[in-house]
Amino acid sequence: MKEASTFIIRLYFAVVATVTIFTLMFATVDLLNTALKTWVFTAADVPTYLEDCSNYYRVDYSIDGTTKPVSATTDEQYQQECESRNASAYENYAREKSTSAVRNLAMLIVALPLFLLHFRIVLRDWREMSGNQKLKTNSKS
Repeated sequence: MKEASTFIIRLYFAVVATVTIFTLMFATVDLLNTALKTWVFTAADVPTYLEDCSNYYRVDYSIDGTTKPVSATTDEQYQQECESRNASAYENYAREKSTSAVRNLAMLIVALPLFLLHFRIVLRDWREMSGNQKLKTNSKS
């Protein structure tokens, strides 16, 4: 019974150490991605969905199938609305980036002590097992 419970405890510590190291890697890579986009590759740091407001031209279709351009005042109005939507997209993108950075920092703060604690125990256990193996092989000789 003691061997089974020892195995389960060893397995638990090994699994928690593995999960936390992957959590640390994910958070670090995501923070690095955000930092590189923000300060190094600034052209990649744009929202995904932006409208092209420079070629904004609207046509109204009538019931009989003919088309007529919309007056200039409504075109200017649509231009302003398009620019307003793009400004909103930039604000949302900055907010999402900040939220992502905070989440990743929180994952680092939580996962690092858990990893260090569990890996230290796993490492100590491995060293004890390898020391016992050396003792067994030396005693057989």
